[in-house]
Amino acid sequence: MPYLALDDTRPEAMDRLVGQAHTDADLTKSACDDLNSDDGRMIRRLMNDLPPMPATGAVWRPAPTDNQKG
Repeated sequence: MPYLALDDTRPEAMDRLVGQAHTDADLTKSACDDLNSDDGRMIRRLMNDLPPMPATGAVWRPAPTDNQKG
């Protein structure tokens, strides 16, 4: 757990953080594959309700903001 502090940039911390992400993804996929898992069904529903990825891939644009003061 000490490696998981988000401001820790040591290579060991990054490796542990990536490893934890892999574990979380594996657990989530297992839940989604389990037809008896309420959480898995909820996640599948959420993912299936997302709009399709554009053919050009994900395009990130900043949210429009109005920082002008009148």
